[in-house]
Amino acid sequence: MPPYHYADGTLRAIQSRPPFVMPKGALGDRIERLQDVTEVEIVQHAYGYYVDKAQWRSLADLFADHA
Repeated sequence: MPPYHYADGTLRAIQSRPPFVMPKGALGDRIERLQDVTEVEIVQHAYGYYVDKAQWRSLADLFADHA
């Protein structure tokens, strides 16, 4: 399993994160953008892993039920 999974198979690290509190400004916006980019990369890596391993149910769990 990918290292960003939990024992129960959920992707809680991707689905929720604690709110980032920093005064608005260039630095705060940049940090928030970097966190968002990191989360997108995690989902992309999970997608590639599941496709390579033919884990279709786990792959389907990456997508929202009612997008």
